[in-house]
Amino acid sequence: MTTKGRKKSSILSRAAEKSREKRVAVTHICSFFGIARSTFYRKARGPGRRESADSALRTRIEAIQEKHGHCYGINRVTAALRRDGHDRKPGHNQVARVMANNGLNAVTRRRKNYRVCIKKAVARDGTKLENTLHRQFDQQVPNKVFATDVTYIATTKGWLYVSPVIDLCTREIVACEMSMTQDLSLAFKTIDGLHKAVKGSLLLHSDQGYLYTTTAFRSHAKALGVTQSYSRKGNCWDNAVMENWNGMLKTEWYCHPRLRHDKKLISPEQAMKEIQAYIDYWNNDRIQARLRYRSPKEFKEAISHSGV
Repeated sequence: MTTKGRKKSSILSRAAEKSREKRVAVTHICSFFGIARSTFYRKARGPGRRESADSALRTRIEAIQEKHGHCYGINRVTAALRRDGHDRKPGHNQVARVMANNGLNAVTRRRKNYRVCIKKAVARDGTKLENTLHRQFDQQVPNKVFATDVTYIATTKGWLYVSPVIDLCTREIVACEMSMTQDLSLAFKTIDGLHKAVKGSLLLHSDQGYLYTTTAFRSHAKALGVTQSYSRKGNCWDNAVMENWNGMLKTEWYCHPRLRHDKKLISPEQAMKEIQAYIDYWNNDRIQARLRYRSPKEFKEAISHSGV
């Protein structure tokens, strides 16, 4: 319940108590506390049908938010409620009202402003780097087009470098390597993990970081049947899906106010364990609007059953 709601409830309780104790007229009690008589009588009658329904719904929403770390907004909470097998399927407006009145809204991400600075794309050996993806992020076939990037997590022993690969059709994290050093070994392990998970020719999109533009990595990718695509230099929007996932990882796990109360750094070993747990949660449990409110695993299974 919000602070305003708790204050109003407290006033109504005190008004009812004073009315019973001193047998003062309801009109005077309501005037003293600054409330309407209809409000007083509604409180005295006890919860009505709407209040009872909201109370039951609040319990269900609290369970969902507890499970998902208070990261679900109104739309996803509504979808989750309609998936839980309960007889009553609440409407969007009712869910919004109950969430707002009880402080159950999602933890929001801070908006960042990015400055785009596009430069000529050239590899270290002078080869022109092509952007063959062209922001076609909504792929229709799984296991064909992927994106990757490296993000950093602060630990007690320095930076932990996380290198995930995401499927641009199902949004599944199909491979992820972590290391305390950002070197070619990290990039090689990442692409090897992708090749192990997905056989056949595929497209891998990345930025123009040195890990992906060295002759050694480009040759290794070609040998594995991986075609590379590159963002334009200085343009993070060309790799928006992977950048967004990195932000989600930090918002919903590392920087989450309800999960990391102490704000202290954690050990690399613990960070790796928790990141892997978050990836499992992302792939198997976390529903997404663009996947028709299904998890990546559920969406992938639905595609396979449809014969795509």
